[in-house]
Amino acid sequence: MKRTFYIVHFPKDNTVEIVPFNWLLANKTESHWPVNTDDIKTTNLVKKSVDPLEYPKVNWEIYDCKIRGGSDSYEKACAGLEKAIENSEFELTDTDGDDRTP
Repeated sequence: MKRTFYIVHFPKDNTVEIVPFNWLLANKTESHWPVNTDDIKTTNLVKKSVDPLEYPKVNWEIYDCKIRGGSDSYEKACAGLEKAIENSEFELTDTDGDDRTP
Protein backbone atom coordinates (compact mmCIF):
# COMPACT_ATOMS: atom_id res chain seq x y z
CA MET A 1 0.00 0.00 0.00
CA LYS A 2 1.36 3.41 -0.92
CA ARG A 3 0.92 5.84 1.92
CA THR A 4 -0.48 9.08 0.60
CA PHE A 5 -1.52 10.61 3.93
CA TYR A 6 0.44 10.59 7.16
CA ILE A 7 -0.53 11.16 10.75
CA VAL A 8 2.18 13.29 12.30
CA HIS A 9 2.90 14.73 15.72
CA PHE A 10 4.15 18.31 15.80
CA PRO A 11 6.11 18.62 19.07
CA LYS A 12 6.37 22.42 18.92
CA ASP A 13 2.69 22.80 19.77
CA ASN A 14 2.00 19.17 20.77
CA THR A 15 -0.63 18.57 18.08
CA VAL A 16 -1.39 15.59 15.87
CA GLU A 17 -2.50 16.26 12.30
CA ILE A 18 -2.93 14.61 8.91
CA VAL A 19 -0.50 15.70 6.20
CA PRO A 20 -0.24 14.55 2.58
CA PHE A 21 2.95 12.77 1.54
CA ASN A 22 4.16 15.75 -0.51
CA TRP A 23 4.23 18.03 2.55
CA LEU A 24 6.92 15.91 4.20
CA LEU A 25 10.53 16.76 3.51
CA ALA A 26 12.86 14.01 2.27
CA ASN A 27 14.06 13.17 5.79
CA LYS A 28 10.43 12.69 6.94
CA THR A 29 11.19 14.48 10.20
CA GLU A 30 9.95 17.84 8.95
CA SER A 31 6.75 18.91 7.26
CA HIS A 32 5.35 21.94 5.52
CA TRP A 33 2.27 23.39 7.24
CA PRO A 34 0.11 26.33 6.13
CA VAL A 35 0.09 29.29 8.50
CA ASN A 36 -2.58 31.94 8.98
CA THR A 37 -5.28 29.77 7.43
CA ASP A 38 -8.51 28.65 9.05
CA ASP A 39 -9.30 24.99 9.77
CA ILE A 40 -11.57 24.61 6.74
CA LYS A 41 -8.98 25.93 4.30
CA THR A 42 -6.26 23.80 5.89
CA THR A 43 -8.44 20.69 5.60
CA ASN A 44 -9.10 21.44 1.93
CA LEU A 45 -5.37 21.88 1.28
CA VAL A 46 -4.70 18.53 2.96
CA LYS A 47 -7.45 16.68 1.07
CA LYS A 48 -6.24 18.07 -2.27
CA SER A 49 -2.59 17.31 -1.41
CA VAL A 50 -1.69 20.79 -2.61
CA ASP A 51 2.03 21.08 -3.34
CA PRO A 52 3.44 23.74 -0.97
CA LEU A 53 6.16 24.66 -3.45
CA GLU A 54 3.62 25.35 -6.19
CA TYR A 55 0.94 27.11 -4.13
CA PRO A 56 2.19 30.59 -3.22
CA LYS A 57 -1.26 31.86 -2.20
CA VAL A 58 -0.61 30.39 1.24
CA ASN A 59 2.25 31.08 3.62
CA TRP A 60 4.04 27.85 4.49
CA GLU A 61 6.30 27.08 7.44
CA ILE A 62 8.42 24.00 8.03
CA TYR A 63 8.00 22.27 11.38
CA ASP A 64 9.69 19.32 13.06
CA CYS A 65 7.41 16.30 13.16
CA LYS A 66 7.26 12.63 14.01
CA ILE A 67 5.31 10.25 11.80
CA ARG A 68 2.76 8.30 13.83
CA GLY A 69 1.25 6.37 10.93
CA GLY A 70 0.10 6.49 7.37
CA SER A 71 -2.67 5.42 5.07
CA ASP A 72 -3.60 5.21 1.42
CA SER A 73 -6.70 7.37 1.90
CA TYR A 74 -7.71 10.52 3.72
CA GLU A 75 -10.68 8.75 5.31
CA LYS A 76 -8.52 6.00 6.84
CA ALA A 77 -6.07 8.62 8.06
CA CYS A 78 -8.96 10.46 9.77
CA ALA A 79 -9.92 7.28 11.62
CA GLY A 80 -6.30 6.83 12.66
CA LEU A 81 -6.07 10.46 13.73
CA GLU A 82 -8.79 9.97 16.33
CA LYS A 83 -6.90 6.98 17.76
CA ALA A 84 -3.62 8.90 17.76
CA ILE A 85 -5.15 11.83 19.64
CA GLU A 86 -6.54 9.49 22.31
CA ASN A 87 -3.40 7.34 22.62
CA SER A 88 0.06 8.88 22.62
CA GLU A 89 1.65 5.50 21.83
CA PHE A 90 -0.56 4.92 18.77
CA GLU A 91 1.05 3.77 15.50
CA LEU A 92 -1.18 3.23 12.43
CA THR A 93 -0.08 0.19 10.46
CA ASP A 94 -0.54 -0.50 6.76
CA THR A 95 -3.44 -2.85 7.52
CA ASP A 96 -5.39 -0.65 9.96
CA GLY A 97 -8.73 0.23 8.44
CA ASP A 98 -8.13 -2.06 5.46
CA ASP A 99 -11.39 -3.86 4.66
CA ARG A 100 -9.85 -6.10 2.00
CA THR A 101 -9.46 -9.78 2.71
CA PRO A 102 -6.17 -11.61 2.06
